[in-house]
Amino acid sequence: IPNNLFKACLSLLIPRLGPIYQAMYNLRIHPENWALNDTIILKKLGQANYRQPSAMQPVAV
Repeated sequence: IPNNLFKACLSLLIPRLGPIYQAMYNLRIHPENWALNDTIILKKLGQANYRQPSAMQPVAV
């Protein structure tokens, strides 16, 4: 689902999903599969030296 769709639907999503996430936080319920992710490394544009770690950016997918 593209991020811009979430942004466009915030007024619909927050009243419905907000209480669910708040209850999960209060009850300390964290689904195991939410902790799993893949991380890819992207080059930052316009960097002089891509051998430097600071020229890269990790992105969790």
